[in-house]
Amino acid sequence: HAYCVILMDSIRIARAERMESRAAGLEGSALDVSAVMERVDAFVAEWMADERTPAVQLAVTDGEGLLARRAYGFADLAAQRSLSNDHIFEFGSIGKSFTAIVCLQLAEEGVLDLHAPVTDYLPWFFVPSRHEPITIHHLLTHTAGLINGSDFAPDPRYEVWALRESEAAAPGVKARYSNAGYKALGLLLEHVTGKTYAQLVTERIFAPLGMTGAVGAITNAMRHRLAVGYVPRHGDRPWRPEHGHAPATWFETNTADGCLSASASDLATYLRMLLNRGAYPGGRILSEERFALLVTPHTTFGDTMPYGYGVAVVQTEGRRRIEHAGGMVGYVSEMTGDPEAGLGVVAFTNAMQDVSVIARFVLESFIAAQRGENLPEPPVAPEIDVASYVGTYRGDDGDVTVSAGPAGLTLQRGDESISLTPHE
Repeated sequence: HAYCVILMDSIRIARAERMESRAAGLEGSALDVSAVMERVDAFVAEWMADERTPAVQLAVTDGEGLLARRAYGFADLAAQRSLSNDHIFEFGSIGKSFTAIVCLQLAEEGVLDLHAPVTDYLPWFFVPSRHEPITIHHLLTHTAGLINGSDFAPDPRYEVWALRESEAAAPGVKARYSNAGYKALGLLLEHVTGKTYAQLVTERIFAPLGMTGAVGAITNAMRHRLAVGYVPRHGDRPWRPEHGHAPATWFETNTADGCLSASASDLATYLRMLLNRGAYPGGRILSEERFALLVTPHTTFGDTMPYGYGVAVVQTEGRRRIEHAGGMVGYVSEMTGDPEAGLGVVAFTNAMQDVSVIARFVLESFIAAQRGENLPEPPVAPEIDVASYVGTYRGDDGDVTVSAGPAGLTLQRGDESISLTPHE
């Protein structure tokens, strides 16, 4: 019943947002934003109902300004408090590109040399290694050979200090995603400037772009502005929609790998600057030369994700996209932009659910509308190939066999037979 209420409330809010957007002149220009968003509204409402999603916040921008924004569902399930466009979300690793931009700004000012050893600027940084020194460039591109990190401390100093208990692989050889590396970058920036990471991001990015609602660290003081984050109710089994959600554990953090928060509309302002190659109405966040370094693929994760400085630069159907996802405890985010089309989308949710499917569907819908093409069909959930689970699994305490039949999967252990098919 509660999620039926969410669905109906999402539709009601979406209709109200359409009226608000039209009144503000955001919809109904040469690009028929209203028609696209009606399709988006229907898809998101269905997706949220199927996934029992507490809330989704969306913002769509072109190179000139905000095209549409939406707030679906509830910021607080227990209080049945509707989500608004002013609620903010923790957006996690999307913040890595903010860290990279501050590094590039300081490099342009002559404060940093991106190819100098980290220890030139942060003398106590140490990781046992038989290889060449780790540089700022290595940290920015996740090629420093460091471990990912554990996120076991709200302040980065302890974790970066603890890197001396690990051993680094050869830097510059392979991309290995490292939150610890970006935490080290934050400490380096604070050391060379004498300012906190939150101050640097606020003064150098938030304030110039007019991101007035964005916050540079996750603290108790800003908690009341956040949509409540949620995690799966059960921690001992794969999540299913009928399990529902529980409020996420609250914690404070100020680390440069992902401690920023904003509304989708504010982050869309940042994305608009990326679409304009570092420019904004008041000037430039980065020079053209430094922006090129930001989005140049310096390495690749696997075979499919070229990576610049804190941002992925991927090819989709022959078109380059600038994007990054983010995940925090209770929050998942996606930012994706198509510079050629001059369009971008930000999607947030306050649950541990992948919103990239929403962000990409919205972006593809707007690109199709811009070209005068038919809008794409909404994506459908992939079917699970149950046959891939069939087999005998051997362990120290005995074997189990999984078989498939008309009723689904069955697990057999000795004389005991257990159906693995979920029941509603």
